[in-house]
Amino acid sequence: MRKIIYVLQVMGFVASIAFGARILGVFPLPSKSHQMIYRSLMRGLQSRGHEIVTITTDPMWDRDVKNFTEIDMSISAEYWEKRYSFAAQKEGSMGVIDLISNMAKLVTDTCRIMFENPHVQRLLHEENHFDVVIVEWVGSVCSNAYAYHFSAPLIGISPFALFYSGHDSVANPTNPAYITDINIPFTDRATFWERLVRFLYSLWFRYIWFMVVVPAQDEFAKKYFRRDLPYVGDLEKNVSILLVNYESKIAYIQPNVPAVVQIGGIHLREPRPLPTDLQTFLDGAPEGVIYFSLGTNLRNGTLTGDTRQMFLDVFKELPQFRVLWKWETDQLPGQPSNVKVAKWLPQQDLLHHPNIKVFIYHGGLQSTLEAIRAKVPLICIPFFGDQHLNVRKIAEEGAGVALDLDKLTKPTIKAVLTEVIYNPTYKENMRKMSTRLSDQPDSPLDRAVWWIEYVIRHKGARHLRSAAMDLAWYQYLLLDVFAVIVIAFIVIIWIIYRCIRFMKKIQLSLHKKLKVT
Repeated sequence: MRKIIYVLQVMGFVASIAFGARILGVFPLPSKSHQMIYRSLMRGLQSRGHEIVTITTDPMWDRDVKNFTEIDMSISAEYWEKRYSFAAQKEGSMGVIDLISNMAKLVTDTCRIMFENPHVQRLLHEENHFDVVIVEWVGSVCSNAYAYHFSAPLIGISPFALFYSGHDSVANPTNPAYITDINIPFTDRATFWERLVRFLYSLWFRYIWFMVVVPAQDEFAKKYFRRDLPYVGDLEKNVSILLVNYESKIAYIQPNVPAVVQIGGIHLREPRPLPTDLQTFLDGAPEGVIYFSLGTNLRNGTLTGDTRQMFLDVFKELPQFRVLWKWETDQLPGQPSNVKVAKWLPQQDLLHHPNIKVFIYHGGLQSTLEAIRAKVPLICIPFFGDQHLNVRKIAEEGAGVALDLDKLTKPTIKAVLTEVIYNPTYKENMRKMSTRLSDQPDSPLDRAVWWIEYVIRHKGARHLRSAAMDLAWYQYLLLDVFAVIVIAFIVIIWIIYRCIRFMKKIQLSLHKKLKVT
């Protein structure tokens, strides 16, 4: 009887803390594909009885969703559109170094825009309590100040694999011999030169992060919160767990400390019925449908007129297939009769249609996961960031083919399309990847919610913190140990040298005495 009472008390205690919590989500960076991840998580938490307040650049404005307050940050999306071109990364006018440098400035400016938002100011100056604060772990280190301000545990979430700075925040191993940053398209089995580049990049990236980005954002945080706010770089080390939209079973392996929780595919859901016009278009395809989309951050206008025309010419020569193309206008110049364009498409749903034969895309992670889930082979045209790594993995698995936008020709496009559609190997390899992705004991959303509620129940998760977080850099690299060993070795060699010299002197002295006698 006592055991039953004890169990009931524990269950009541857990329910009182884990359910009905008040949760703040801070997601100020304007990427719709990233916001999709955050929204899936926050909606999942709301459906389990939690009250949600979220700072987002892509509010859904659904009044039917209760206990869900959104602070509109879409103004930052307008700011980014004016000052940054994702396409420039592919066009060659912006390399990785320029990309990171520009991103660093834009992310810091985004902090200022967020803090100046009147609704955010009201949130900070009114009496508010939150049981946990969830912030995006993609450069906006200034957001860590919210957790300190509200005296709440801090949780980070990344929409893709971690940057080196993300790994460092929880003391994840980052040996550049086999661990890469998402901006460097080298795998875990790199050549000597690739390892050298990765090593030099890791040093440069950390310099930019620790010496430029974090200090600049710390100034903004102190200005808008309070001057005695601890350094935001130190606040980052208080993170309880990191939720990472990454799945090792279909990606490159990397070691993680217990505080890192993989939630790859958290946005995936069961397919819903398609709109009637789309259903009819897909059903009526004689031999199937080619789906073409460059995602949400890129515009199809980034394709030059010649490149666009090459695709249209190829599609025209394949009348047995219908083509569904996500495009920002209602019509394409010279659009063939078998091509349908749309400004928006329910991608997850249409990928599950049995007539979809191939997906031509940019290599974005969310689209990659959706294609794997739906078992659709891929033709990949990467532009920037993690897209190159995603595409490289797909090609290595034999589930798709990578194309270089700068080297595209009409014969190449047609040959690759024909190969991927008619060669069953690509479909079979994608099916294997899909099986690996779905074979897990719980869903990524359930896993994420459980860990968040775990942090709420225990008022943080400092017990998951790696001891490496408290080591100085020279201690972590064992440089002090190495130095002692080297010094000891030198001292021993010196002692041996002195002993030998001393022995030689004695020997020489004895030799002289013997000569005299």
